[in-house]
Amino acid sequence: MKKAAFISLFAILGCVADPNNIEATVEPYRLSASDLNIAKSAVAEESREPEAVRFRNFVGYKTSAGDTIVCAEVNAKNAYGGYVGYRPMWV
Repeated sequence: MKKAAFISLFAILGCVADPNNIEATVEPYRLSASDLNIAKSAVAEESREPEAVRFRNFVGYKTSAGDTIVCAEVNAKNAYGGYVGYRPMWV
């Protein structure tokens, strides 16, 4: 009985798509002002000096679940007060 239950549970779980894989569009999505503000706020909140964070090269993508992914480059200050250079980020 336990073996049959285990096999049927395994068969059911095998049908579920991998929850860690989300499909995104290949073509860029036109970002709204709201999308940009949310992404900028989320990244700036995590920095030492939120008002000094710089952004460039924004690109947006839509996922198969309907969410928006915002990709950009961000430059923020380090502990010594100097900018570290532009680095990729996504929200």
